[in-house]
Amino acid sequence: MSTNTLEQLKQAKSVLEAERKPVSHVQEAVKATKDITQFVKIALSKENRRIFQPGEQDDIVSILAEINRTNKELYNKCRTPEHFNRDATRYLKMKNHIIRKSECIHFSLDQGFYATEPLGFSAGKAIELSLKQIRKIRDGHQQGKWTRLPIDVNVDDSAKTEVEKIYAESAPLAEKLLKNENIGNFDPPMTIEEVQSVYKFFHNVSQIQELEQQALTDALSKKTPTEQSTPYEILDRLSSFERKLKNVRVPTSKNIPDWGIHLYETSLTDMTIRMHLLRIPFEPLGFLNRHLKILEEQKGSDGIEKSISSFHDNAVQELEQLQLFSESFAGVDETLQEVTGILQNLSICFGKIYHNASSQTITNSFLIKVLELIKGMLEKGARVADSKSDTLIKLHQSVNDVDLFDDPITEGMIHSLDLLEQGKEAMGQYCDKLKNFLETLSNASDWDSRQTYKFLKNAYDENASLTSASMFFGSITKTCVLLKSSIKEVESMWLELAKLREQKLESGALYEQTISLLGNDTGFSENSLRQRADQVEELNWILDEMLGLGVQEEQRFVDELHSELRPVGDRIKAHRIKESARKLELTSTIEKSKQDPIVAKTKVRKTKKSDKSSEPSSGNKKQVYDPFLPFQMVVLKKACKEMTSSEGKMMYQVLTNTHIFFTLLNKMESSFKQGEGLENELEQDLARSKTTQEFLKNFARLKFLPNGYYKGNNTPYDYNEEKREFEVPKGIKKELKITNSSTSTPMDIFSRLMRVLLGLDDSNTLAAIMPPQTLSIMEDDFMLKRIDRKAVEEGLQST
Repeated sequence: MSTNTLEQLKQAKSVLEAERKPVSHVQEAVKATKDITQFVKIALSKENRRIFQPGEQDDIVSILAEINRTNKELYNKCRTPEHFNRDATRYLKMKNHIIRKSECIHFSLDQGFYATEPLGFSAGKAIELSLKQIRKIRDGHQQGKWTRLPIDVNVDDSAKTEVEKIYAESAPLAEKLLKNENIGNFDPPMTIEEVQSVYKFFHNVSQIQELEQQALTDALSKKTPTEQSTPYEILDRLSSFERKLKNVRVPTSKNIPDWGIHLYETSLTDMTIRMHLLRIPFEPLGFLNRHLKILEEQKGSDGIEKSISSFHDNAVQELEQLQLFSESFAGVDETLQEVTGILQNLSICFGKIYHNASSQTITNSFLIKVLELIKGMLEKGARVADSKSDTLIKLHQSVNDVDLFDDPITEGMIHSLDLLEQGKEAMGQYCDKLKNFLETLSNASDWDSRQTYKFLKNAYDENASLTSASMFFGSITKTCVLLKSSIKEVESMWLELAKLREQKLESGALYEQTISLLGNDTGFSENSLRQRADQVEELNWILDEMLGLGVQEEQRFVDELHSELRPVGDRIKAHRIKESARKLELTSTIEKSKQDPIVAKTKVRKTKKSDKSSEPSSGNKKQVYDPFLPFQMVVLKKACKEMTSSEGKMMYQVLTNTHIFFTLLNKMESSFKQGEGLENELEQDLARSKTTQEFLKNFARLKFLPNGYYKGNNTPYDYNEEKREFEVPKGIKKELKITNSSTSTPMDIFSRLMRVLLGLDDSNTLAAIMPPQTLSIMEDDFMLKRIDRKAVEEGLQST
């Protein structure tokens, strides 16, 4: 019984296999799956795994599993040509998916040497460059050096021998690979043997790199650490940096654009802020050192008793000034921090309001409330800033009057005042803009939601002043905090001097105690000094890069660019001269034609004829806009009229009213306003289309409203407000902007859309001019289904 059952099963299986007719597309997918599986199996063998990046093997295995799943589904569901014809588009996509994923694996394995060379090189180019580098290393070893390292490192004998051995194996292999044309290309994929040879070469290269890196690590570990900079050395470097910064001159050359000049000025301001923030904490050290020198000089000239007495008398007066400064600084940093917070919160809230607003629901009254709220908060911030502005001015005047501090403290005060004024100015400018916005809104109560949304966008785009003012007040706050801290540190030292004076010590003892107090370590930790020294080095590097060598390099680039563009400018100039001559000739021809009515009549007739010939026409009766030849239009209308599907019925309405697309363009031209259409809103309207005719009309709006009509060279035509039309020369076709770099005539666009909707062209031909989501909606809702497309094809073939 079991033997008979087994034979029956085998017989049934053979019958099924005989009934199953081969489908070429399925066979291609099966073959591609089998080939890539075998390829990956060899590529991921144990001896090749060392080449892969972390996770790369998992990605390749995951892609291969996806290929096998798709292949299995395709094989099971597409058993016969009849099954294929039922849903050919889906099965073709599955086959193409398998082939595309296979190519991804090939590319990943072909370029599996990313650990050694930059992504995107062909294997041949990467081998060529790597061979040059290992040859450079080997030649350097002949001189006893690792020549590619950033520091001077000698090579030891063992490393030299190892590199020589690896190079002797790698160089012949590289020469052999470079002679293979397939290695230098991305297509066709390399064979597994070629991949293994490439992997072997780069494995050798990696070994040399590891030896080089190990030599660098060993050299750095033996290198003695640099001596720690003292506070005085850091102060000297900051003084040197300040002199270099003051000598920088902002370029005024005509070759540098305005944004370049602004970048220089911003860079100078930023580096000045950084310098003050680094220097101010060291000022107590300079303050104490200056007083120590004064005391020693007075001792030499006036003796201990007189000098120490005079020094402490002055210290009492200075302490009073220091306490006055501390009181003046009380609350300044908190107040300015409050202003900074107001500006930051305003910027964030304004952004949330803008990004959550809708052009279909926003109202005029809501926007007025928003702008009034922002204006009120800005005015409050300005009042808060003004409350401390007078304090800073008085404090600066006091610093100048008593001559108590060194220049950096005074300059820090001046810098704070400058930043405060700039911040207040930025706030004031935006307040003025808001007043203008509110005045405009109060006189525009009849605006619809779209106009109100555009106005909100303009107001939001202008709010860069909020961010700018916030940065200004943030810098002021940091400067004031450091100034306050430095003054408090000096004040605490002078309080200690006052305690010494109260002890009624004799002059010699008081002098020794005072010297000891002034010479105490100010408390900078080793990490703090190292960090500040690194920051000073970073400042010098930024100055050299942005305003030193960077300026020279930029100027060189600008000069080269001007040199390259000079021939282009000459051609443009020649073209303008030629165009001017042509217009002059045309003017003289028109004047002559006015004098000769017969000639004028003939020319007008020819011109009209030539103009009409450039547009679709049907004799001299009426203008038609059919995207196909007349006999084809008859067949297409007949085929669509007999269709029972909603897509077919909608397509019949389009074919019988082809003029609607072009009539809409003419109407929009007569009411065109530059920038009237927001592309994201128009794309949403296109996606919400209910019928094919509505979809085509919305597509016309999407391509026309934002930009209007364009010339063939991708430049816009001028719009004549009085005539309410674009100034297009006679005989020249108007074009619509379909991508950032291309244009096309309305008829060409309409024809492309119709061919895709009818199934005569693949929908991917519209991928460049239509958002992917919208293209998918068009395929699902408006494109003819397979049965209707077949009827269209048969109808056209019959003609």
